[in-house]
Amino acid sequence: MREFYKLYAMGLDSKEKAGCLDSLNCFASFGGDTKVENSKVTTQHVHDQLLDTFGLDVNLNETFGISQAELNQDDFKVLVGTHNVH
Repeated sequence: MREFYKLYAMGLDSKEKAGCLDSLNCFASFGGDTKVENSKVTTQHVHDQLLDTFGLDVNLNETFGISQAELNQDDFKVLVGTHNVH
C-alpha cells in the first residue's frame, strides 16, 4: 500500500521522488485543506475513496498501523514516505 501512495503522489507531481508537496497533494486529493493547519480527513473517508475509486479495500490500521479516526497533513507525509515514522 505504501508503494501505491508513493506512485499516487508521484503521479500528482512530475518529480521522480515523492516529496513534501506530493504528500500535501495526496492529502488534498482526499479532501484535506492544505491551507488550514489543523485540517483532517477521516480514515473512513480515505478507505471509502480508495475502495470506490481504485477498488482497494485497505485496512489502514493493519497496513500502516494507523488506528486514529482522522488523518492530518503529517500523517500523509508518513503514508507517502516523505517523513519518517516516529
